[in-house]
Amino acid sequence: MGWSEYLSIAAILVSTLALFISWRQYSRDRGLISLALRFELETGRGTSFMLSIVNTGRRPVTIRECQASIKGGSPEPILTERFTLEESQFKDWGFPLEMFRSRIKHPLDIEAFHVVDASGRRHSVRTRSIKHSISRQWTPETDWLSKSGTTHP
Repeated sequence: MGWSEYLSIAAILVSTLALFISWRQYSRDRGLISLALRFELETGRGTSFMLSIVNTGRRPVTIRECQASIKGGSPEPILTERFTLEESQFKDWGFPLEMFRSRIKHPLDIEAFHVVDASGRRHSVRTRSIKHSISRQWTPETDWLSKSGTTHP
């Protein structure tokens, strides 16, 4: 084996390593969204779901809209305000149950919250993930069903 064959094998190994490093850098060097959901019984605007949106990536991410999936239906927009999250920036949004009064009887009737970014990717968090928290805190007697003096259809 001559020196040119050793050189070509070394070039193949170096280029493979460079491809791996470039791919890893590309996959890390983009905007990534993480969602966290919590249920708050006593807030200034009444009982609500609090959705935290965090950009855990390195590039800015523009959020196009937030959606809610209500049992038996397709996702519907609940927030269409566009905003941009820089690296490590977060935004908390409160969605009071009052917004959904005519369509739900229980907080778990809202199945999931979705965030759609500018590229059209939909990121989701299901309310089932906090089912235990909701069942410990919420009863119709402690919320708007009884406080408002109205009942659901």
